Amino acid sequence: MNPFRRETADDESGTPGLVTVMTWSLGWCFIARAHPWGGPTISADPLAVSADPFAVWLTAVQCVSLQCVALAVWLGWRRMRPGTSAWFGRAILAAWPAIFCVDLWIYSLTGVHVASARFVELLRDVPISIITFASSGVAVSLIGLATAWSVVFVLVGGAETFVRRSVPILHSRSRRWERVVAITGMIACLVFGLSQRWVLSRFPDRAELIREHSTRHPMAMLGWLNEPPAQILVKRSGEIERIAAELPGIADRRIRQLRMNVVVEQGTRQADILIVVGESLRPELLTPDVMPNTFALTRRGLWLRQHYAGGNASSLGVFSIVSGLEAVWFYKSGVRFAPTMNRLFRQVGYELGFFASANDWSTFQMDAFLSDEHYDAFQCERFSGLESDRRAIAATEAYLDSDPTRPPRLAMLYLYGTHAPFWCEEAESLDAPAADDSYPIPFPQSWRRRVWNRYRNAARTLDASIGDLIRQPERTEDADRPRIVIVTGDHGESFGDDGTIGHGTKLSVDQTRTLAVIAGSGLPQRQVDQTTAHFDLLPTMLSAAGITTSLPDQLDGRDLTQTTPWAPRTFSIAGYVGKEIAIVDDRKPAGIAEPWAMRCRFSLMDGSVELIEPIGPGGRRWKPHEVIGDGSLADWLGRLPR
Repeated sequence: MNPFRRETADDESGTPGLVTVMTWSLGWCFIARAHPWGGPTISADPLAVSADPFAVWLTAVQCVSLQCVALAVWLGWRRMRPGTSAWFGRAILAAWPAIFCVDLWIYSLTGVHVASARFVELLRDVPISIITFASSGVAVSLIGLATAWSVVFVLVGGAETFVRRSVPILHSRSRRWERVVAITGMIACLVFGLSQRWVLSRFPDRAELIREHSTRHPMAMLGWLNEPPAQILVKRSGEIERIAAELPGIADRRIRQLRMNVVVEQGTRQADILIVVGESLRPELLTPDVMPNTFALTRRGLWLRQHYAGGNASSLGVFSIVSGLEAVWFYKSGVRFAPTMNRLFRQVGYELGFFASANDWSTFQMDAFLSDEHYDAFQCERFSGLESDRRAIAATEAYLDSDPTRPPRLAMLYLYGTHAPFWCEEAESLDAPAADDSYPIPFPQSWRRRVWNRYRNAARTLDASIGDLIRQPERTEDADRPRIVIVTGDHGESFGDDGTIGHGTKLSVDQTRTLAVIAGSGLPQRQVDQTTAHFDLLPTMLSAAGITTSLPDQLDGRDLTQTTPWAPRTFSIAGYVGKEIAIVDDRKPAGIAEPWAMRCRFSLMDGSVELIEPIGPGGRRWKPHEVIGDGSLADWLGRLPR
């Protein structure tokens, strides 16, 4: 037998199928261990993780076991359609690694595996039009991944051909050998698959490492390596169920009371109010070398050092600012279409202006509270680079002119330049090395420093562009038109710290914390180290402007100008995808190891309430030595009725 003769589809048998399985398993294992995306921690060395012998063995076992399933399907297909066996077999074996590559890309970006209920929620909740906002870096990463898979495809095909032609015994056409291969593959699949659970249960430390680097383990994309459900010590389930049953009535009463909350007293010296909202601003940016103009405000006002947005997306964060409510109320149209901030300030004669370098409000249901119906001056445009930011800033400056005869004005300025891919001026690009605007999204860990430097340069650019605007409090302290300035972000941004890139996908500290500073006439100067959130900004604005309302407790936030000690509280941070929220409890004793928050499912629309698990700052399951109770959820639910 000539091993180098040309073969046809009729030469295919179970034995060459086994060769194809093994070569594709090796190729798949190579992709899983060598790809540049790592785990959720920036300190993790992906090369060290890839070289761990134990982890490599687990990955190889998973690749072989899953390819054995493909082999069984292939052999079954051969019996029904023998003439198409060759191309079908290779297609189904190549499909697994291709699916893995797709899952790898999606998980590295969102922290969600394709074969999961959460991915279905992602498809449902994220509008398809968001594709139009994707940068060229998304295409770069997809092309790179497709190229890598194609190279492996060619190498695997060449290796398979070489082995089959070089080993004559592999040309046996024995039907008995074919059945042996099929049975062996099925048994191997069962044994290898079940062994993963056993291995994880026997080596808990290794299991944690594997879950942190799930993109290197193919079975993770199927949910086979998921953690078991959290054990919750149920103490107050009766109270939770009672409030859950009353949620529709509670929501209706709160909405009516919010509308009854009116201004009963106003100050004699009404200040202009400027709210600057920058895209994706993390608190680490508020330093003298990155944002010197904004940092200068911390010396003349309140620096909120532990500040959270209303959620992990723009719609949720901005909603909390204009409503003074937690973002769980976003989906109640009676609240979303009637922003409390606009209504109360108009009652005392304020004119309102909104200026933005973006106009995608309807895409994310933000047009309910960001429209010309709610503002006297409303100027937005589709983002087209830093020129859009400059035009919005110029319009805001013109709106807040120094004419002493006009009514007091409140202006909100929304700037998009710090959204990925992070737009920056060359003169402000002081952090190097920095990525250019075509960096891959999601980016490998090795790119993090360069992308982070570009992010800092974009924040420095934003700060320089608003410098004259936010320095007004210092220049007009004794003028006829004092000004109160708030600078904050709409949410945070993840750079792989929590296993994702960007925002809107995970309830984590990195995606929900943002910088915040409030400065101006009559405001105290101090650092606030207690936990604050966007829904605290409206009560603080009202107080700083000398405005008193009839039902202040109907707002979820508190007046941050008060110097009396604040009572600890529980509050929620909403997730953009699904019905998930994080219940943050700042009543915990200092120095005690506790989870960051409790992940729950909650909806005011259908009254659903479910405690899922405690989570750490990265949004992953907290690993306590004792079982976590349901007290935080019960206490938070108890605050909803007013």
